[in-house]
Amino acid sequence: MDSIAYEEIQEIKVSAMEKLLKYVSKEIQNENSLDNLEFYYPDFGEYRHKLAFNVWISMDFVANDGKTFIEKFLEEKHLNLTPKERSVLLGKKEAKVSLF
Repeated sequence: MDSIAYEEIQEIKVSAMEKLLKYVSKEIQNENSLDNLEFYYPDFGEYRHKLAFNVWISMDFVANDGKTFIEKFLEEKHLNLTPKERSVLLGKKEAKVSLF
């Protein structure tokens, strides 16, 4: 296995997540996937709550087609990712995130 510096791992992770979140944003606008989502979180305007929500919506929320956004992104846009970015997102796909 290749040895990768911590800083490079962080850059790969940030790049992969930026691409994923951009995809999620477009999908939400196109599909109105969140129209029926009941969501209440006190003080949601704070940065840390927005970050938690973005991570949750991108990896755990199941869209109308029965797939998570990370699954759809990996299927549809995998050619836009480097092999290392794909590897990071495949690992994140298996992780479970909670808002609480």
